[in-house]
Amino acid sequence: MFVVRTDPISGGEPTYKALKTLSAARQRLHTLGSLVRHGMTAGVFLFNVPGEKDAWRAIEAVRNGSGVFVERDPWGAREHGQLPITKGPGDNPDA
Repeated sequence: MFVVRTDPISGGEPTYKALKTLSAARQRLHTLGSLVRHGMTAGVFLFNVPGEKDAWRAIEAVRNGSGVFVERDPWGAREHGQLPITKGPGDNPDA
């Protein structure tokens, strides 16, 4: 199970969304990541919870620090001097 965590700009409680596939989770990461670019949220992060099939338990695992970090929204990663881990559509001429 994959979990996308969105950190609010105000520093409040993050929101979480569990998704079954990596492709769906990455799509959500990049969609919500545009909010970082526009200054509407602090960051969007993608985690993997290997072997977990239940969405609520996957979210709890990420809340408790047991999820495996996969990647961060590309806009926030650039702001922090990191390159995005994956490229989006149009960024890879070989795709």
